[in-house]
Amino acid sequence: MVKIKGLFKWVFNKKCFPEFIFSIIFLFAYLPHFLFTWIPQVLNDSYAYFFMAKDIFEGNLPLNGYVHDLPAGYSVVIAIIKKMGGNFGTVILIQTIVSFLSYLFLIYNVKKFNRLSGFLLAVFAGLFLTLSDNILYNTLLYTESFYSSTIVVLTALLVNLKVKKDKFIFFKIAVLIFLAMSLRSNGIYLLFIPVFLFIDGLISKRNNSWMNIISLVLALFFSSCSNFLIKGYFFPGEANRNVMAYQHMKKGEFWVDNNKQKDSAEVYTENYVLGQTFKLFTNMANSEMANHYYYRMPKAVDFFGFENLKNSLDTQGYFERYLIDRRNSSEYAEFISDGVEPLEKDRATMKNITNINIRPRHFWLYSVHLLHLAKDCTRNFVVVFLFYLAVLIGIIRGIKELKIKESFWKNFTLISFIHIISIMALATTVPRDMSLSRYSIVTEFVVWVIISLCIPKLSFLFKRLNNFST
Repeated sequence: MVKIKGLFKWVFNKKCFPEFIFSIIFLFAYLPHFLFTWIPQVLNDSYAYFFMAKDIFEGNLPLNGYVHDLPAGYSVVIAIIKKMGGNFGTVILIQTIVSFLSYLFLIYNVKKFNRLSGFLLAVFAGLFLTLSDNILYNTLLYTESFYSSTIVVLTALLVNLKVKKDKFIFFKIAVLIFLAMSLRSNGIYLLFIPVFLFIDGLISKRNNSWMNIISLVLALFFSSCSNFLIKGYFFPGEANRNVMAYQHMKKGEFWVDNNKQKDSAEVYTENYVLGQTFKLFTNMANSEMANHYYYRMPKAVDFFGFENLKNSLDTQGYFERYLIDRRNSSEYAEFISDGVEPLEKDRATMKNITNINIRPRHFWLYSVHLLHLAKDCTRNFVVVFLFYLAVLIGIIRGIKELKIKESFWKNFTLISFIHIISIMALATTVPRDMSLSRYSIVTEFVVWVIISLCIPKLSFLFKRLNNFST
């Protein structure tokens, strides 16, 4: 028993122990996808990014002929990878590696603040990323993976925010906000961070608080320049999409399904809206998340190929949905499948391995699936309660330390707002049940950051209780 205790103490005292624990969990969950199949998953909106990526790859700029004004950042990444000789399998490999490194960076920064917090986050983040939904989004040709990674890195910078020591912090924040805006339309909400820091700087009389305004302006400027080069207009974010959203808000059409014609649009009832809003704010308690990755993967293996992609483009209305004029489906099917389509014998092997409903099940893949099924341990209302309690404590302590220039609790509150404000923005615009997990899960890692940071800090509560009792 003493030897085991000593061994644990030796391992825990090693500097990279939290990163090591996280790496083991992450690699255990994600390596099977790249060892047993390299096939990326494709969903409806993937085609919009394929269309833009092909135009960017061929130098057809600025983009024109598109029905929707979508962020082009993901398509730019695809085009660059294709230019460098990669394919869509390379895209999901890179986005998974970026996700892995971003979390390592976050754990490292949390560990610098507190070793116990770093260890807790390593375990919590590792289990969080074994969720089927997260494995899906890292192996799916969607923006979620890169977008979430960008916010993870941004959060890591805020954990140990020392404005005086890091001369380039304002520039780093501006670049990361710009990247988030380039990947997802709602990434623009992150502009609240420099605004928060500017107000905090004024209250605490920090000399360089004005630099936060420069950070905000830089993010908007970078976005405008990017749009000018790619879309042909100098304006931050998605101008046409934002104008459309503003028009609907002005008319009070918050709850209209805008994918339908106005005459047949479904206006959601107040009870439905409240129910969806509650689900968004408590999604970290949602343990009924579908086994998306394990359900979709055999189908993805069976589907991914030139003929199926061409047939999908011809029959599923993707050209009509995203483009003003119909284009050559063969060219796009070749662009997507090139270098990724497996041989038929390999396809059959991949289907059998990835289908965990077929016995005998593959031990490794089924073990990862069992990790996902243990989600009830980390997704429940205890987690919801701990998160909002920690946020409340952070706000109260932050208010008490308003005039302190470098305050942990103010940074703590700012980090919690990354998730809360994102959910608030979504609650007013996207009350669709089918989209809840997708829209909220990209910032749910913040819940575990907050809980991990707060636990070691709760010692002050126990001291006060002890003083009160004596």
